[in-house]
Amino acid sequence: MPVIHIHHRDELSKEQKRKLSKELTDVFVNVLNKDADLVEIFWHDVKDHNFARGGLLLEDILKRRKK
Repeated sequence: MPVIHIHHRDELSKEQKRKLSKELTDVFVNVLNKDADLVEIFWHDVKDHNFARGGLLLEDILKRRKK
């Protein structure tokens, strides 16, 4: 069974997740000829203080940009 893990900033609405889940499932069904019920999607919401780039936490990067 296809398993999709999505790691994304904790900023998506439930409606965005619903839409993306449906569209990703449709791609797997169409390309791999899989039953939609077999496609599993796990959402991993990442808080800005749990992600770093270039040695800085994302929340600090975003604060800098606002200044």
